[in-house]
Amino acid sequence: MKFLVRTSWSFADKVAACATILGVFLFFASPFIGRAEGILFPTVRKFTVDYTLPVGVYQTRIGGSFELVSTSCNFIAIEWFLVGPSREVPVGVEFENGNRVREGGLNEYGPWLIEVPPAEIHFTRADVVHQCPLRPWRTVTAIFPE
Repeated sequence: MKFLVRTSWSFADKVAACATILGVFLFFASPFIGRAEGILFPTVRKFTVDYTLPVGVYQTRIGGSFELVSTSCNFIAIEWFLVGPSREVPVGVEFENGNRVREGGLNEYGPWLIEVPPAEIHFTRADVVHQCPLRPWRTVTAIFPE
């Protein structure tokens, strides 16, 4: 097993080893880095629900406003959750007017169809997922209806 013993590391060996370690770290840490970035540097702020309209028994149509902080990031998805005492349950959200590119600053949204009864809309939260430039991870910003 003498061939496995190295006598010295060249500069190229050190660069390759560091790049490999960094790649493995980013692969496993990306979800945590994206959430941390969403807390420290959110892409969306001041999310408010201005109106709620019942649609059947188990759905609510909502609309309101939010402030888009980072315009260079591309919108990927919004994931909505019903928050209970011991767990979160994903619920469906549908953009009734489709997706659109938004400018920075204060924006209005809606109507969105959320699969939650109107009385429970304030027991929900959402994760807004963006892909920002020069980042291998996705930025996840948590929003809470007010």
